[in-house]
Amino acid sequence: MENTLPKNKLILIGLLGAIAVSLGALGAHFLKSKLETGLITTDLLNGFDTAVKYQMYHVIAMLLLVVLAKLYPSKYFNWAYNLFLIGILMFSGSLYFLCTRHLLGKDVKVQCRVAVSFISFASGIDGTKYDEIENFIKNHPKKPAFDVIPMGREGERDICMGLKEMNKDEQKAFIEELNKLAKTSDRVKVNENQERVKRP
Repeated sequence: MENTLPKNKLILIGLLGAIAVSLGALGAHFLKSKLETGLITTDLLNGFDTAVKYQMYHVIAMLLLVVLAKLYPSKYFNWAYNLFLIGILMFSGSLYFLCTRHLLGKDVKVQCRVAVSFISFASGIDGTKYDEIENFIKNHPKKPAFDVIPMGREGERDICMGLKEMNKDEQKAFIEELNKLAKTSDRVKVNENQERVKRP
């Protein structure tokens, strides 16, 4: 009886482990450095890190199963091995895709008749004011379409609106109301006729 462990499974385990380490480094260095630019959000980065961690957990479990299957031959160890492999592909693989798919698309320039910017001074945005302004927009009779564009690592974002649903007088009145809501917070700015970059 051969005493060595199955080479093909060990090679696959080593490859999956190396991929996990490489992707972990990618997340810790490259993706994390892009938080300030808005290229990736904190939630997406956390999701990517979770995928890396669970891939490594699965790799360790697969290695343990290979050893156990050699010491105590059983088809159930092989089934478990295959299920862990499927888990990597389905769970970690889907998270990698969902957290980075926007990097594969092209940036889209958005013209904003008005842009409400929520900024941070190392303390996060004014969440209460964000909710207030978002509710104002959503409940407005004209139901203006808007895009929320992430801008930074502390939740900074812009609400960009084209206001095509309104005539000039309605736009003016709408922007005046936005300015009234924003002036009570030093972390909210209203700017007219702006261009923003929206990442798919």
